[in-house]
Amino acid sequence: MQQASCIPNLELAKELALAWTEGRKADVFNVCHNDSLLLLSIASLLPEKEGQTLIKAWIENPA
Repeated sequence: MQQASCIPNLELAKELALAWTEGRKADVFNVCHNDSLLLLSIASLLPEKEGQTLIKAWIENPA
């Protein structure tokens, strides 16, 4: 997780990545709103496939 040191709001991104993996997708989208940097930060903390799913879902259903 070398890139994690460059993520703004790292703790929030970690919490939301956990929320995503626990199935609380609405919580993630409610916090992200239109914050694409935060969303990409969350995606970078997830396994590749999960991160891709997150980004795809956000693109298909923007806030």
